[in-house]
Amino acid sequence: MVIQNNAKKSCLAACFKTEYLFNTLKINYLTFGNTKLSSHENGEKMPQIEEISKETKRQIIAEVIFENTSYFIYYWATIYLYCMLKLDITDQGILRCLQQNALLTTKELATQLHLSYTPVYERIRKLEKEGVIKKYVALLDREKIGKNLVVFCNISLKEHSRANGERFVKAILAFEEVMECYNISGGYDFMLKVVVQDMPAYQHFLMEKLGNLDSIGNTHSTFVMSEIKHGTALSV
Repeated sequence: MVIQNNAKKSCLAACFKTEYLFNTLKINYLTFGNTKLSSHENGEKMPQIEEISKETKRQIIAEVIFENTSYFIYYWATIYLYCMLKLDITDQGILRCLQQNALLTTKELATQLHLSYTPVYERIRKLEKEGVIKKYVALLDREKIGKNLVVFCNISLKEHSRANGERFVKAILAFEEVMECYNISGGYDFMLKVVVQDMPAYQHFLMEKLGNLDSIGNTHSTFVMSEIKHGTALSV
């Protein structure tokens, strides 16, 4: 019972920020015949959706996710889509512009979007606060700084235990040659994107760094011959 209650609390916590999700999903009481909130036993008239408290809506969502695990992915996908729908046309315009040139001033952005300074400034601060805009960085030309070799390295772990996986991840996070790391399905467990100067540099990385990790079972390296497309701007 304690475990079940904790799980429900976790589901509730996950839904805590989705205060309007209830209406967005068009959830109504008839959907949840197994919850106390949908009971008609007292013959009382059911309240309108608008009258339901935000906390009650969150509780219903949490119950649905917990009690209908087969639909768990569906609900999280819907939550994701709902979060995306919060970005209106102004937010999207700001994000598109900043992804192309993060040095644009608020005044320049406002001019491009045909808006006044204040609402654009407030939108940018909101996007930063909510984590939509994570940070501002400079994108470097890797070849001009001598990083000429890109390698995709697939890795299988020696054993699939939590401790072994954690040791591997901790080590990978410390390797500056690894630009990206993905946990993948299929014949391998992880895929690394490694960027180095040349083949000797990669061989050193493979032998002296990856080779010293006892958590790795085997590796397979694929070398990039030419880069056809490399984007950093996400579609919004």
